[in-house]
Amino acid sequence: MKYVLNEKKILLITIIIFVIISLFSFKKYSDNISNYYYKTSYNNFIIDKVVIVGDSRMEFIYDKKYKLNIPNNFIFDAKSGATIEWLKTTGVPELVKILNNKKDYYKYHVIFNLGVNDIDYKNLNITTRAKDYYKIYNNLIKQYTDVNFYILSVNPIDESRIYKKFCECNNRTNKKIEEFNNYFIDKIKKGNLSNVKYCDSYNDMIFNLPDGLHYDDETDQKIIDYINNNCVNFSIPKIIYSI
Repeated sequence: MKYVLNEKKILLITIIIFVIISLFSFKKYSDNISNYYYKTSYNNFIIDKVVIVGDSRMEFIYDKKYKLNIPNNFIFDAKSGATIEWLKTTGVPELVKILNNKKDYYKYHVIFNLGVNDIDYKNLNITTRAKDYYKIYNNLIKQYTDVNFYILSVNPIDESRIYKKFCECNNRTNKKIEEFNNYFIDKIKKGNLSNVKYCDSYNDMIFNLPDGLHYDDETDQKIIDYINNNCVNFSIPKIIYSI
């Protein structure tokens, strides 16, 4: 009888230990699932959609999507050689299609990064062209008040390299780019729209441009990181968890 009682005690202790281990394992599993959720939802911004409207500088970044660390909720609406005419005929219609079919559980952010190709026109009035762009952007900003819009600065060229690569075909200068950017800085500063922001990567970053116009891989990644960390106002602050 005494032996049987000891067996019951041992069995009870074993069950208790098993329950404790099971609870601990479940908690660890739950924590991992929770951490995974936060990592994918917050750190990769699953609840936000970022649409980048741009030219070759952005298209080339998209082309390197398997090489660069680009958040999986970034959408690219970009084309090499894009100017304001491309924006009117293709860029805006594609953007409107995206915004008209947006999901309620996402917050949408649109980044405009165009102008470096327009500046290449020899007799272009820079301020007039910036004004033309702003009219297009402003119409969209006012139409989609539930969307956050960002104007990412037209970033510099390397003048010494671009002239070697494109010879006299190039009419771009950093002075023209700065004039173009300053128009937007001034308009946004004076405006009263709460859903638009200017992101000054021109002055905030250092760029490496092998051909004077396009970025190397390291700079492409820095631009994505800048958009991700310094430009877009995401719905929920980033929280980094490890699994």
